[in-house]
Amino acid sequence: HTPSQHHPNTHSDRGSLPSYNFRLSVEKPTPYPKRPATLGEHLLKKRLENGLFQKDVAKRVRVAISTIIGWEKGRSTPEFKYYPAIFAFLGYDPFPKPKTLGQKIVSWRRRNGVTRKALAKQLGIDEATLEKREKDTAVPKGIMALPWGGVYRKYAHQRQCYAPLAHQY
Repeated sequence: HTPSQHHPNTHSDRGSLPSYNFRLSVEKPTPYPKRPATLGEHLLKKRLENGLFQKDVAKRVRVAISTIIGWEKGRSTPEFKYYPAIFAFLGYDPFPKPKTLGQKIVSWRRRNGVTRKALAKQLGIDEATLEKREKDTAVPKGIMALPWGGVYRKYAHQRQCYAPLAHQY
């Protein structure tokens, strides 16, 4: 057909396309996982959600900035002595709820910033024995066979924060 006889829905200009109004929307990616899996990811998420710099977190936890960077990137993990300050910064304990006695001991040590060596010394047992107990691989003998409430009450006189543990076991 001739240009004057074109169909009303076709364009007279060659190469022009019909226009459409549409909008694409994509959720803005976050620099951290929505569901953090590691302690470092929890720290990163909390820090960024609160608009803080690594130096701000380092000051609160009382470590070097490079230490915070290492934790956030998963290059290193904190010593137990830093866990109470980390949990205070986060506002929660990000670790799974302990189920076994060994897991409960480790969880308690983390919350209170106590090393295995320090707890073993105060309990009067070998550190390797405590480690086996924490891994639930040891058959309790001697002081380790005592009800855990009694064991931790022995340690509670040293530090008041240990007293609640005596009621957990």
